[in-house]
Amino acid sequence: VNPIKLYEENKVIAGFSLLNLLFKQGGCNQVKTAVQKLLSLYDQKKIKPVVDSLWALEE
Repeated sequence: VNPIKLYEENKVIAGFSLLNLLFKQGGCNQVKTAVQKLLSLYDQKKIKPVVDSLWALEE
């Protein structure tokens, strides 16, 4: 990934450590609650995930 190109196109690469949240910060219940809510909204057709693009790990 070319950081200059990201900057010029006003793009970011972001994320978080799910492993850290689950096991080191005691956030297991927070994650479980959030996932249950998201799945419920999806089942009710209130949200529809949008995949903008897929990138291979090599990229």
